Amino acid sequence: MVAFVGFLPASQPRLVISVIVDGADKNAPGGVAYGKTVAAPSFKRVAEQLIRHLDIKPVSPVTPGAKAPAALLAQNGVRQ
Repeated sequence: MVAFVGFLPASQPRLVISVIVDGADKNAPGGVAYGKTVAAPSFKRVAEQLIRHLDIKPVSPVTPGAKAPAALLAQNGVRQ
């Protein structure tokens, strides 16, 4: 069994989505599966549909490759 849980939008969550795939290990190469490769793609598809359906707008613009501000990371318990 593998799982992936995510929430969005990140700064002001409105949704939490959990994807659980049972039996993924028996079909994976080498008998080992990971949530990021099996369950995360399904999370992405569901999240994209819900964003459109619920008309969730970005809370703040995201620049590809930009680093998160240290204050935001600290607020969310992330240590650098």
